[in-house]
Amino acid sequence: MKYAFLFAFLFSFSAARSQVYFKYDYRDCAPGDYCMYCGDEVARPTVNLAKYLQRELDRNMFEYNGQGRKIMYQVYIDSDGKLCVISADNHFNNRMLRNDLRAVLNHMPNWTPARKDGHAIGSGIVIEFTFYKDYFDVRYISRPRKTDGRVI
Repeated sequence: MKYAFLFAFLFSFSAARSQVYFKYDYRDCAPGDYCMYCGDEVARPTVNLAKYLQRELDRNMFEYNGQGRKIMYQVYIDSDGKLCVISADNHFNNRMLRNDLRAVLNHMPNWTPARKDGHAIGSGIVIEFTFYKDYFDVRYISRPRKTDGRVI
């Protein structure tokens, strides 16, 4: 009986966090039920995200190390277009950059929300930043990856 209770507890705990993809979990925005990669049309920013971030981030606070280091964010865009970072994964342990990017993303202008059957819906996507020596790339992962690494 004790093991059954322990198993049930562990299962419910893991199921409760199943929507969080990455190591750093943020609870300042807690969307109810939502799905990743939903909608006939995916959510898109209304501004050029790379140019917006170049204006908003203080480049002196971090160094580009020239090695293609990545930070990934799992974000939720509600039906009004408001973006909220749910979790992050930092592949080069620059906490300041991870938190600054998160703050800038959370306060950016509203996005165009995902649409399903002509109606705006809340949906999640992953945004990947790759930092090089003199610049960074931004990539939206709006569909899940297949096992061979391709985005579907």
